[in-house]
Amino acid sequence: MLDLNNLPTNQKVDRQIFYANSTSSASNWTTWVKPRGVNFIKILCLAGGGGGVSGSSITGQGGSGGGSSGQAIYIFPAWLLPNILYISVGYGGAGGVGDRVNGGNGVNSYVALSTALSFGFDYLVFVYGGFGDSSAFTSPPTTSLPKSILGYGYRTVVAQTGVSGQNGTAGGSSGGSGSTQSLLTTGLIVTGGTGGGAYPTTANTAGGSGGAFTPPAGGVFPAQPGGVGGTSAGTPGGNGSNGFQIIPNLPYFYGGTGGGAAGQGATGDASLIGGRGGDGAYGCGGGGGGGSFSTAQSGNGGKGGDGLVIITSW
Repeated sequence: MLDLNNLPTNQKVDRQIFYANSTSSASNWTTWVKPRGVNFIKILCLAGGGGGVSGSSITGQGGSGGGSSGQAIYIFPAWLLPNILYISVGYGGAGGVGDRVNGGNGVNSYVALSTALSFGFDYLVFVYGGFGDSSAFTSPPTTSLPKSILGYGYRTVVAQTGVSGQNGTAGGSSGGSGSTQSLLTTGLIVTGGTGGGAYPTTANTAGGSGGAFTPPAGGVFPAQPGGVGGTSAGTPGGNGSNGFQIIPNLPYFYGGTGGGAAGQGATGDASLIGGRGGDGAYGCGGGGGGGSFSTAQSGNGGKGGDGLVIITSW
């Protein structure tokens, strides 16, 4: 019997979610077993995001945000894939701790036909993790295409989307705010983190705020502020916001925003610490830490979001 939309009422959908299990590339595995009676299989794969850079108490600069992972979304005919796949999902990189210390890189994620990964022919999908301080030193991470294994033609997919990750933004300098991050409309569902604010260079001046997320005009995605800079009376910087999934069941994730820098009053003191960068959501970069007074603790970078693999069959 058909419903009003002419769709079968007994349509079979199987959705399995795999969370981070590997602290280094391909170091741990879990298995996926093909459900009976399905025709198509969709794989969404994210790796770990990069950790944010800590702020500075020497120069007062804010730390850069960490970069997001790459992204892979593929749809295969069910007959094309074996009955068992092996999943390794990378953890996000740690945030930087200390004076202007880079965040850790995110760990790569794999969906593979074998755990051996010999000669690169055993993995079906491979996504690089995000880089700590990617805005300054590296290109965004990329993603692989499905491999053509022993002539079986695994490149023959129904649909495929492989998208490079997004860099984090730079931290502020000379009392400025961290750079903002624009939400992309390219199909990428993860973001890099934003930079932290910088400590001011003159007395009785507020500290720079952490970078914010700026969504496209007229959309459903909200802006996300960075940590508030300390006041001109001399107060600590505010922490950045943690990343999140804005709409339930819609796979679109925000990175962490940068921490605010401490404000400078008439004189500096050791309590004028920088705000911590926010942690990234799945696959996203952590926010950069805020700058601080020379004898105070600068803000730590936020942690990169862990990777995620979702396999949907129908």
